[in-house]
Amino acid sequence: MVWDYQHLISRRLLLWSSISIVVSGLVFGRGDFWRGFAIQALVWAAVDAIIAVFGLRSSLPRLYLPVDLAIAERETKKLRKILWINAGLDVLYITGGSLLYIANTASDPFLAGTGAGIILQGGFLLLFDLWHALHTPLETRLPDLGIFKEPQHDTTDLMGEHGGAVLVVHGFPGSPAEMAALGEALNKAGWHVRLLRLPGHGTAFSQLFQTRVTEWVSEVEKNLMELRQNFSPVLLMGYSLGGGISMAVASRSKPDGLILLSPFWKAEPWWVKWVALPVRTLLPVSIYPFRTRWLKPEQFRAASTELLPGFDLDDPQVRQSLMDIRLPMVFLEQFRRLSQLIIRGLAHIQVPTLVVQGKYDPVVSPQGTRALIQQIHAPLQYVETEGDHNINQRSNRGYAETETAVLKFAAQFQKSG
Repeated sequence: MVWDYQHLISRRLLLWSSISIVVSGLVFGRGDFWRGFAIQALVWAAVDAIIAVFGLRSSLPRLYLPVDLAIAERETKKLRKILWINAGLDVLYITGGSLLYIANTASDPFLAGTGAGIILQGGFLLLFDLWHALHTPLETRLPDLGIFKEPQHDTTDLMGEHGGAVLVVHGFPGSPAEMAALGEALNKAGWHVRLLRLPGHGTAFSQLFQTRVTEWVSEVEKNLMELRQNFSPVLLMGYSLGGGISMAVASRSKPDGLILLSPFWKAEPWWVKWVALPVRTLLPVSIYPFRTRWLKPEQFRAASTELLPGFDLDDPQVRQSLMDIRLPMVFLEQFRRLSQLIIRGLAHIQVPTLVVQGKYDPVVSPQGTRALIQQIHAPLQYVETEGDHNINQRSNRGYAETETAVLKFAAQFQKSG
């Protein structure tokens, strides 16, 4: 979170710089006192803007890179130290401005206004630096919830009988185990199947918030290239988040065929990017999702029953661990970043594609998926099942239709390959 925090501080400082410029323009012509005040506002605004732009430029490239905990801890301490030093300097600015104001109140309105301007700028920056120093977040792993420990939650290869392979990508925040049913069905049909674990998922769940979308995409690309060296044809199948990642990959590293199950993507109206920046500037660096009224532990009970039988939501320690999870806002932004990659790449998907969607999916809406397939110009088959979001699980009423569609689509490549 340290890079996002630095980015956030820089954006807030830039906002204060803009406010100072506006105030300067409003009061500049109202006499000598306000002229001195306005000049200080402009000078401080320029300095603040330079510092803010430097902070933005240095932190932006790191927002989409995986986080090394040791480096993050060192940088967090460094940032906190800088903020405390700045707070000390702010006290000196306030003291100097106060002396200048007191000495010239009666004799020189311009210098008195200059002193007042220094007091205001120094006072704001003192509060600004103190608050951010006290709230500098420390990057931490997710708590051990006793989940995803078993081998089926790691990357698994099912050896096939013919020369083709399918790379299977699970959803968020799941593991390869959630795709086991379809993987086994494809394997019985003769395919070599790799059930891939995304970085920060499955057996590496505790590191989830330190991963980034670039890492997820790179991992799928790497495994796709590896399979293509040993198998032909090679299909790419993704579910939910894995479907979104698969689209981003398929637009750059061409598989022979693409299968998308309840594929994640979000169309972004043109105005969102203009609203997101100022809104994000005012939001905290992280939130506690399970302490809100929108997200409750019970919402995971149905999803966890089949895949995580040892996950006891009635255990007070488990529930408290969920309540203590601190979700970095920069991690949530990875999904927006992925949608941007998907949208830019849709026109470049040129391989035969199968899309399977549940009619009653509350997570990935059928309307959204229908809008998605209109932007894919490759040969495409669309199947809408009677299921909801979990059409990848045998217990779902849409699973049988999903399996049939997947096997039928894959069989076309066995015949041609």
